[in-house]
Amino acid sequence: MFFPLSIKLHDGRQFQVIPFANSLLVAVNVLVFCFGWHPYISRGANPIGILTYAFGHTDIGHLAFNLLTLLVFGSALNRRIGNKWYLATYLGSAIALGLFAWLFLPGPLIGASGAVFAVIAMTLMLLPLAFVEVFYFALFPVTIPIGIINTPTQWMYWFIRWDTFELRAWWCLVLVPLLELWGLLSHGWNWTNLGHMLGFFCGVFCVLILPTQISMNRARYA
Repeated sequence: MFFPLSIKLHDGRQFQVIPFANSLLVAVNVLVFCFGWHPYISRGANPIGILTYAFGHTDIGHLAFNLLTLLVFGSALNRRIGNKWYLATYLGSAIALGLFAWLFLPGPLIGASGAVFAVIAMTLMLLPLAFVEVFYFALFPVTIPIGIINTPTQWMYWFIRWDTFELRAWWCLVLVPLLELWGLLSHGWNWTNLGHMLGFFCGVFCVLILPTQISMNRARYA
């Protein structure tokens, strides 16, 4: 078992305020959850769910993971491309995945994970030299290669390990799809990992179609 969680993205600058568009998305997700709404989308369901599903969550853990990822990656991306383009690409990715589910998915789809992974991909592409700080938790036998690379100080760490490490954002462009592919291969065909991968590639597509004055302008680097 290996569980990684990105907890910070930085390039040495300090920003205290969450940008407006990202604050709005976080607030809407929290309000929908607090009011007990659970919008979803599935094949042939009410078409309005093509967008609303992306603001529902199944439980507090689902919500917390997505919001933490939005705060880590979304804030930096929001500063980088501005409020208008951030909302357009986020909602566009959510709608694209919702439309796919409406056309093909037999079971219900709920949650912002697909759009969140689109945000991750866009951030990694537009801020490739930023550092991503990752917390990880690992169990045997995954701890063996970790121990070979970084020898543990106590014997128990050969069987259970947790720590943080940093890597350049561009590395995650390879690692994130590989982790999701590993999830598909190890847990069998499932919408969770497939939805994450589709969302990630939606983000890649969004960067490719952004106007060059947005994608190539680094003045807002965060």
